[in-house]
Amino acid sequence: RTRQVRGIFLLASKNHDIPYADIFREKDADPFATDPHKYYAEDIFHPSTLGYADWYSFVRKILDTMSI
Repeated sequence: RTRQVRGIFLLASKNHDIPYADIFREKDADPFATDPHKYYAEDIFHPSTLGYADWYSFVRKILDTMSI
């Protein structure tokens, strides 16, 4: 399902010229999967500080290409 929903968002963002931060990675390359105690908060649901920093690195790349 994740791949299907991701495909919908990728297509919609492209069709509407909307920036999309694609944070999807395969399980073996996803730090949230390979080191969950580091990238998730104690509740194992919300990202930790490092988890948010990881996501932000994807968003930052998009922001750097935009003229705001």
